[in-house]
Amino acid sequence: MKHGQIAEYAEISKDQLSKVNTLETAVNGTREFRLTHHSRGWECAGSMARWNDLEMYGVLFEMAGATNGRKFLKQDEAKALFDKWAKA
Repeated sequence: MKHGQIAEYAEISKDQLSKVNTLETAVNGTREFRLTHHSRGWECAGSMARWNDLEMYGVLFEMAGATNGRKFLKQDEAKALFDKWAKA
């Protein structure tokens, strides 16, 4: 697969889905933040799936029924944002 390739969900194998592991959580007010690791593989891109060739780290939170946040190539950059948002 090529990085950024798009496919229908029916066309992909479940064993190729990106795995998301939560490394740390923190609550600030009513919002829970998650520091996450994302393996390479197919990721949700709305009604399609998108191939991600990179191991990434993220800071995620839920708002209005949707997952929001940012992803980084380096864990220390994700951790810095996680700490900032968790303490804001």
